[in-house]
Amino acid sequence: MKHHVLALSLSLPLMGVALAAPQANAFSIAGHLDGEQAFKDLGVETPWAAESRIGIEGAGDYEIDIHNSDFSDVTHQQFSWVNGQAYDFSLSFDGSELIYNVAGVTVSKTVTQSNFSDLLIRTTARQTGNSAEVRNLFLNGVEISQTSFFQCQDASGCDFWNSSQYLHISDVSGPFTLTGTSIFSWEGKRPTRSNLAYQIKLVEGGDSQPVPEPASLLGLGLIVAGASQLKRRRSR
Repeated sequence: MKHHVLALSLSLPLMGVALAAPQANAFSIAGHLDGEQAFKDLGVETPWAAESRIGIEGAGDYEIDIHNSDFSDVTHQQFSWVNGQAYDFSLSFDGSELIYNVAGVTVSKTVTQSNFSDLLIRTTARQTGNSAEVRNLFLNGVEISQTSFFQCQDASGCDFWNSSQYLHISDVSGPFTLTGTSIFSWEGKRPTRSNLAYQIKLVEGGDSQPVPEPASLLGLGLIVAGASQLKRRRSR
C-alpha cells in the first residue's frame, strides 16, 4: 500500500506540470499587417512598446527604449548600431515589469498592466534601400517560424503609411519571454530616428489566470478521483 501512496504522490506534480505547460506556451500567429492603415484598422490600443532605432549620433537620442503610447514616459539607453549586423534581443514580462535587452544593453519599466494579450512586432524603413528585420523568434521557448521584415523599395523613399510591416502574435496570457534577432541595413547615409526601427507593441489583456481547458479539467478530475479511491482503500 505504501508503494501506491508514493507512486501517486510523485505523479501528482508531474501531471500538474504536464497540464500547465500547454497553457503557459499557448499563443496564436494572427498573420502580417502591411502598413500603418492596416494596423489602425485593427482597432487596438498599445499602452507600451519596446523599441530599437538609430538616433542622431552624439545627440543623446533614445535608441533602445520602453515607452508608453504617447512617448510621455520613455526609459532608454544609447546603442552603437552596425550596418547589417545581427543582434540578439529579449523582451520579458513577469506580471508587473517589462525588461528589454539588446546585446547586453537593458532597459526596464514597472507597469500597471498585469497581462498582455497581443504582441505586434513592427519593422520600419523609410529611406530607399534600407531594411529592418526581426527573425529567429521564440515565445516562451516555442519557435515562431515567421518574421517581421520591411525594406523600402520606393525610389523616392517611403512615407509613414507605407513603410512598415507588423507580425501579429495573439492569445498571449500571463508572464512571457520573447527572444529574437534583429538586423538594420542601410545604403548610403546613416539613417536617424524612426527612419529605421523596430518595435514590439503590447496590447493589454484581461485576467492573467487562464480558464482551464477541458483536457486540463479532465486531468484534474482524474487526480481527485484517484486520491479519493486511495483514501477509501486505506480506510478499509
